[in-house]
Amino acid sequence: MNIIFDKRTGEIYDFIASLYAIMNCEELIKEDDSQYIKTAKNIKYDKIFNEEEYSYEKVKLFFPNDDIIFKIINLKDIYKNPNRYNIEEYIKSLLKIDEKQILKKISKTLTIGEGIELLLNDLIKLLKDTDISIDAKWLISCIINEPKKSLVEFSDILFEYSEKYPSLFKKEKAQLTKFTKEQKRLVEKDKESYVLKILENFLSKEFIANINRVIVTTSFTQEIAINIEEKSKAILCIGVNYKKAIVSKHSREKHMLVLKNISDETRYNIIKLLTENDYYGQELSSILKITTATVSYHMNYLLLAGIVSVTKKEQKIYYSLNKESLKGTLEFLHKEFKLDDC
Repeated sequence: MNIIFDKRTGEIYDFIASLYAIMNCEELIKEDDSQYIKTAKNIKYDKIFNEEEYSYEKVKLFFPNDDIIFKIINLKDIYKNPNRYNIEEYIKSLLKIDEKQILKKISKTLTIGEGIELLLNDLIKLLKDTDISIDAKWLISCIINEPKKSLVEFSDILFEYSEKYPSLFKKEKAQLTKFTKEQKRLVEKDKESYVLKILENFLSKEFIANINRVIVTTSFTQEIAINIEEKSKAILCIGVNYKKAIVSKHSREKHMLVLKNISDETRYNIIKLLTENDYYGQELSSILKITTATVSYHMNYLLLAGIVSVTKKEQKIYYSLNKESLKGTLEFLHKEFKLDDC
């Protein structure tokens, strides 16, 4: 297994995620009490942007409350060239994307991924039928109508934010710097054994055996994230609080995590489908009328909660329901609320 430590990918993700948190802190803080969200809540908009040039509405357009911007930008483009970009270089790279590439990215976001390009009329029709927020639809329609202009405006916003960013999250970045040094040391010292130890908390040994490359990065905006690509590659993002995500299969925290995921309507619908059969991302996307990027987003949470498992068949990633995990939570509820006595 080839393991590459790439701190720059995490830095770029945190940069964009921190601005997303600032623009959506009121909604995020209801579900997530992470330190960076508390910091974001205390940052005043006019300390970052001149409202005459960058109105709140203009910036908010690119950061609706369902993280569609991450799916459109798609940081997998960075993963293909680990350690290539710093934040400034990444923003400049966005400006090099031509209109055809932009529309292709939109097409991938809304449909089944690689190799799919839709005609403009088909793209607009698909957008209407896709289950995403009205704000997200408005953003995508603006990009479809004026792709290059939208990308220039988004890049301008990022350039403006990049000047203030280093001073806004000092505590989080200082913590991350120390954490990143330690993670790099552990990865370089133990190579496969350290990475495997983390992956085995969420993936089966059989599935891990098919992975031939893992890019490891660090973050202060995520606990842990695992992105599986179909070509035997994985991205492991280790957050400063990653140990919160690694809990005992029989602990109270684990059962709370299962229940929290079930309470999300989209994840509930995914779980319901998986009781009938194993599915791969494109199938779930088609049945639920959501984007494959949205499927991947929710699957990361279900995977970390131990509710689903993954297998590889015919070069596709299939998702299976881990019924033992659900049974364990049901047993926990029976004991916790003395249901057996009823």
